[in-house]
Amino acid sequence: MADRLRSALAAGTEAVRQFLQRVAPPLDGTAHKGQAGRVGVLGGSKDYTGAPYYAGQAALSVGADLLYLFTAEEACIPIKSYSPELMVRGVSPTVSIITFGSSIDV
Repeated sequence: MADRLRSALAAGTEAVRQFLQRVAPPLDGTAHKGQAGRVGVLGGSKDYTGAPYYAGQAALSVGADLLYLFTAEEACIPIKSYSPELMVRGVSPTVSIITFGSSIDV
């Protein structure tokens, strides 16, 4: 039983490794800022600033180069104060974030 479990885990680990090699860009030091991935996060409000912050930090920690965080106007300053790495933009019901869509991969 233990041998079957080990071989199943090894097969799963190999499948994950192959998948990541296909989808993740090589980190060889020649890329410019943003070429290894740009992510957009939409969320948050005056009372809820943590979730978009943590989503953005998670994306940066797994390799995204640039992170655009779109949130309610009143949540911008608190979220900006958490981290200088996040590019925070306030949006309102009348502002469209479509104009930023061409610069975001995910």
